[in-house]
Amino acid sequence: MEADFRKLFDILPGLVWATGADGVINFVNRRWREYTGITVNELLERGWTATIHTSDIEWVRGIWCAAVTEGSPAEFEMRLRRHDGVYRRFSVKAEPFHDNDGRISGWYGVNTDIERQSRAEAQLEVEKQLLELVTRGVALPEILNQLCLEVEKLSPGSLCSILFSDPDELRFRMGAGPNLPGPYNAVLDGLRIDPYFGPCSLAIKTRSKIIVTDPTNDARWLGSAWPGMMVEFGLGSCWSAPIVGSRGQVLGIFAIYKLEGVGPTDEEQELIDRFARLSGIAMERAESDAMLAASTLELRRANRFLAGAQRLSKTGSFLLDTTTGEQVWSDENYRIWELEPTASPTMEMVLAAIHPDDRDRAHSAFENAVRERKDVELVYRIVTPVGGVKYLHTVMGIVSDISEHIVYLGSSQDVTESKLAEEVQRASEAELARTNTYLTAAQRLSQTGSFTWDLERDEHNWSEVIYQVFGFDPGVKVTMDKIARTIHPEDMPHVETLLRGAAIGEKFELMFRVLRADGDMRHAHVIGHRIDQIPDRPVFMGALQDITQRKRQEADLNRARAELAHVARVTALSALTASIAHEVSQPLAGIMTNANTCLRMLAADPPNLDGARMTVQRTLRDGDRASEVIKRLRGLFTRKPPSLEHIDLNEAVREVLALSSSELQRRRVIVRTELPGEVPSVLADRVQIQQVILNLVLNAADAMAAVNDHAREMHVSSQADDGGEISLFVRDAGVGLQAKNVEQLFQAFHTTKADGMGIGLSISRSIIEAHGGRLWGVSNSEGPGATFAFSIPRDVPARRSHA
Repeated sequence: MEADFRKLFDILPGLVWATGADGVINFVNRRWREYTGITVNELLERGWTATIHTSDIEWVRGIWCAAVTEGSPAEFEMRLRRHDGVYRRFSVKAEPFHDNDGRISGWYGVNTDIERQSRAEAQLEVEKQLLELVTRGVALPEILNQLCLEVEKLSPGSLCSILFSDPDELRFRMGAGPNLPGPYNAVLDGLRIDPYFGPCSLAIKTRSKIIVTDPTNDARWLGSAWPGMMVEFGLGSCWSAPIVGSRGQVLGIFAIYKLEGVGPTDEEQELIDRFARLSGIAMERAESDAMLAASTLELRRANRFLAGAQRLSKTGSFLLDTTTGEQVWSDENYRIWELEPTASPTMEMVLAAIHPDDRDRAHSAFENAVRERKDVELVYRIVTPVGGVKYLHTVMGIVSDISEHIVYLGSSQDVTESKLAEEVQRASEAELARTNTYLTAAQRLSQTGSFTWDLERDEHNWSEVIYQVFGFDPGVKVTMDKIARTIHPEDMPHVETLLRGAAIGEKFELMFRVLRADGDMRHAHVIGHRIDQIPDRPVFMGALQDITQRKRQEADLNRARAELAHVARVTALSALTASIAHEVSQPLAGIMTNANTCLRMLAADPPNLDGARMTVQRTLRDGDRASEVIKRLRGLFTRKPPSLEHIDLNEAVREVLALSSSELQRRRVIVRTELPGEVPSVLADRVQIQQVILNLVLNAADAMAAVNDHAREMHVSSQADDGGEISLFVRDAGVGLQAKNVEQLFQAFHTTKADGMGIGLSISRSIIEAHGGRLWGVSNSEGPGATFAFSIPRDVPARRSHA
């Protein structure tokens, strides 16, 4: 039956797997093996985390262990490596199955590929953000720059560029290219569009996508300077697509560059198409805004002239004889109704021109006024002969000195603009309300609040998130005294410095801690700048973000790194057992010998007191020597928080070489040192720096383990440079390094040793970087072997953050 199930699992499209009751995988279906490229035996040998992205391993392990312990189903997402090294996101679901006694006898799980869905969601989110920038009227260069940065996030390893083409399509103008080399962008800005120069020009001319994966060997660019530019700036491929507007016009070019010579995947093809369209939307919106601004300017100018004319005649006027139906209109009234001045207006003509929805109301109001002989005032719409709609405000009053009949004198004012403005205002208010809703939601999701602060008046206008950070009830009166009472005492001097700067209008940025009334501590990051439009006093606007979760995660990460560093240090020292025993046993043997000699001298007749005294002095010397060795070992084995002190790097090297001397002799390693006396001290943690030195020394010895055709020589040297950095170099005569594999050596859990853990160099690099320095390795330019080195600043303390 089990074999049948496994055959069934092999034909399923998903990645199916099974485990025993202990949660250890013992079966994967054919689709799983094809996707990962590894067999069941390889999986059992390398462990079930072998194909999981390193950033996902720990939290996936936590979820899985909890599910196995609790006997509950598990559901989560993670990134799984494909056989070609590409990671894709999967949804994982696992269910326990039970035996006849109800005990869990194993687990079945299925991994479903959701990479396309995740990518689509990410793209939609980016599009939403960018369209919001467009809607808010953010400047086009800022939008295009942000668009490029978002594309580079969605397509790692990409460099994005956007170029404008002028209306005549004769030259390019630079739109955005935030991460392309500046000189390369400078060449493209103002470049004449020539299809024989490069793919961007050809994409403009052909109105199609142009993909170039090997510029120097592509026959289309023979004789062009463009392939040389690509080589000069380290670019391997270019994918160009025209940005086409809504009217079919080419607005510019959207291009993606890669450092390698590769073509786009299907997902990247879709990415290019989508963001080329989005670029076009942004460009056309910017063009429309510019036209609108120009139209608004022109309208304001016309309004100034119209205002002068309205002082002479704001409205059209008319007379209406209700008995004969005769009407007399002014020229302005004809203009309003858009009728020829030669036309003879009639009541039928007027009623026919009134908008059907307003006609009955207007006719009824007029008849009532005539019947009751009273004035009338109403607003209504008319439809002009060409189909336009206008709003008119008409006022009519009876005049008695013109005729024996009932005659009305009236005026009609064209109020179309004001009515349309009201509609626009209502739409704008609705849009503003929607935008405010989106902003509030965005602030809540990102734990970021906005504020204004009038320093002199001590007035604070906060959004909801900031009230939550300080633990205040929303809407409560906020003062600086009330805020200061919540600031962590250690951070108060920094806040006071901020207040002194703000008093003279300086912008500010600060990370500080808040002690809320409920006992909870929050970490906050605030940025603010002065509002220039209020020149008479310092008033600031800014944002405050709750970074408590980030700080807690950083503290957890630092603790984990410290634990891992201690494990690596103890592991490295365990390799020096024989050397350490030799360092301790030598002085102890000397103590025993000197003690016996002293006894014999004292037992002589007469006693040899001078000889005994010298023997005792040698005993004390050997005791001090043994004590120093034990002291150094205790320091290296101790688990304690990092502490900075001024240390002599050369002395630290000598101590490590002394501890490892026997081990190096056993391995037939010749150690040569070049430690100049003028090398200054550095501000560092002695134990951590000696851990790095010990790791480099042992790695150098390991690298020469298989060397038999020349001397196993290790050269250790130090130097100080003019830039204030101290460097240490450990050179071996071993097998050397391959340039393409150097960075892999510094990755966690990557090892070239059969019994190695693969954490030594990774931890060493993190230690050196925490001291503000760097650690690197290169093959020796002369002779065999490699050199690993680090440099740290003399006076820059290690970077630390609040726990």
